[in-house]
Amino acid sequence: KAPDSYTVINSQAIPKGKWAVDVGPKTVELFKNEIGRARSILWNGPLGVLEWDIIGSETRDIAQAMVKNSEAFSLVGGGDSIAAINKFQVDGFNHISTGGGAMLAFLAYDSFSTLDVLLRE
Repeated sequence: KAPDSYTVINSQAIPKGKWAVDVGPKTVELFKNEIGRARSILWNGPLGVLEWDIIGSETRDIAQAMVKNSEAFSLVGGGDSIAAINKFQVDGFNHISTGGGAMLAFLAYDSFSTLDVLLRE
């Protein structure tokens, strides 16, 4: 169940009995600065608990920065990323893939067994 409220803390030390469920405004600004300088962006997964409407503006702000404040090639992977794009109605990414884990495996190992089979044909 989603909480009724939240508190932004300026620390990596999460108080006992509390959960870290999203990044804060300072992290969003750091990300936006890097996005503005990037030549390519790979996004795999929301930044917080997307299912809770009380939070999520951070993921929205980062997604919007990728398409509005950057000339970078943007590659998005994974079903949760697509859910965020749809929820916040952000458009303009260069490529979107439903296969987030497969995409990461391919990028990490320069090979992916399913693609290997297809590419051999």
